[in-house]
Amino acid sequence: MLGLSIALSGALLMQSQTPTPTPTPTDDLTPAQVEQVVPLLMQTFETFGSCEQFFPPEVAQQFRAQLAAPKDADVATLMVLGLLEEAYERGQESPEAETLTREECSTALKNLQTTATDIQSTAD
Repeated sequence: MLGLSIALSGALLMQSQTPTPTPTPTDDLTPAQVEQVVPLLMQTFETFGSCEQFFPPEVAQQFRAQLAAPKDADVATLMVLGLLEEAYERGQESPEAETLTREECSTALKNLQTTATDIQSTAD
């Protein structure tokens, strides 16, 4: 799943403060897991937007570049990337973005990453 891959990559970027390669997407998720992933992705991207102030500039640029649609993207990919970008922007514009601390962002992203790992582990 492209979105899950991007979300996990972003969480790792935030935690390590250095760019890392995007993990390989997995197609092994069940329909029930996909239903869990969609809200998680929306929450993750909203959190990324709220916490962008703590990203080093190059990490924020790399993350935003991942939201750009490939030239050969199909309609479904365009829709997903559009929704994720909207969630990211919603996070940037949220009142919480002005009051969150680095520690709160780190904790939120770790919790989201744990949830994503739990979902993926049930696919194995």
